[in-house]
Amino acid sequence: MAKILIVDDDARIQHVLSILLKTYDHETITCSDPVKALELLKVTKVDLILSDIRMDRMNGLEFLRAVRAAFPELPVIMLTGFASVATATEVLALGGFDYVTKPIKIDDLISTVQRALDSTSADLTASERGLQSERLFGFTNVVAVSPSMRAVCAQVEKLGSSNTPVLICGEKGTGKKLLARAIHENGPRRQNPMIEINCAEVPETILEAQLFGSAGSMLDGSNVFKAAQTGSLLLDEIDILPVEMQRHLLKVIREKRLPGNNDFLVDVQLFVLSNANLESMVNDGLLLRELFAFLSVFRLDIKPLRERPEDIVPLVIHFMHQNMPALSNMPAIGSEVREILLQYEWPGNVADLENVIKYAATRIRNDRMTSDDLPEKLATGIKVPRPDAATASFMKSEYWAKSLKAYLHNYLSRK
Repeated sequence: MAKILIVDDDARIQHVLSILLKTYDHETITCSDPVKALELLKVTKVDLILSDIRMDRMNGLEFLRAVRAAFPELPVIMLTGFASVATATEVLALGGFDYVTKPIKIDDLISTVQRALDSTSADLTASERGLQSERLFGFTNVVAVSPSMRAVCAQVEKLGSSNTPVLICGEKGTGKKLLARAIHENGPRRQNPMIEINCAEVPETILEAQLFGSAGSMLDGSNVFKAAQTGSLLLDEIDILPVEMQRHLLKVIREKRLPGNNDFLVDVQLFVLSNANLESMVNDGLLLRELFAFLSVFRLDIKPLRERPEDIVPLVIHFMHQNMPALSNMPAIGSEVREILLQYEWPGNVADLENVIKYAATRIRNDRMTSDDLPEKLATGIKVPRPDAATASFMKSEYWAKSLKAYLHNYLSRK
């Protein structure tokens, strides 16, 4: 939700714009006098200004010039019934974000407002980005801006110091391993080792020895449970384990004993990762129902990046900091780049985005990332835009939405 200042000397326009923006979950402040609006801005923080161009006491362009001088980071959208090339050029030359012509088209206005709000989170100074990063990362290196990722982090907080096994599911590249590491690094076992095994990369006989025996195992002849003792053990792609090996694993984590070694009490935090449909595997007899039930006591599901676009720009900022640490002022993200990144399908998820930013970091030559800095594949992988959450919520009631839209259209078309 953003706080938006509406400056217009027509009370009717103020009222109708306020209704419209509140429908999209924004908070509004209205002011009919641009001089008073400037005074208001000194004591009230807003995220965006909508201002008419033709006003009596101070015209909108003078107001825009004053706002840019005092609050250079604050985006301003101008409303005008007299659009021309000269008007557009002057608005943009004075630093206005964009302009919307009257009669106002609701979809155009909302789209412009959203682009302006997005720009304030993308075009940040280095110090502002650092502050934002502290707010975004509830756990080390985990971006949690979208509702789904915030829900995941809220679940993790409930885990506390529990020794319950953690099952993390999601498509490849969504950050399952990163989340597991973050939980370990922020938990009570962070001073102890975290041992990671990708079950799909180890031959079956060696994997069995590493998990349940000593011969052929890693780390000075100790199996992975012993190596991870008092720390954490991460088993990636658990779904490839043969059923017999699954039985052994279930026995170990239930009884906390290794096969043939009753003297050793297993004390590890177990993380199990999978990108498979585990429910289907259970139904097909490929995954033990008992093991799945035991591991599902504490389950985290990470959505693919295409379903949580709110995380994309913050992730870009995060990866830019990682890959361009020597720069005191990070390049801004151009609006064209934001549109491309937000519309791409991201088949490789977060890992795919990280590689894109690594590539871009080698090509950026000025203070702004442009589309020329991105890999060519992004131009061919654009998805069909979907409505954002606010729009989807707004359209839940078709009758109500049409009625409101007709009402607003009638009023906005009059001036």
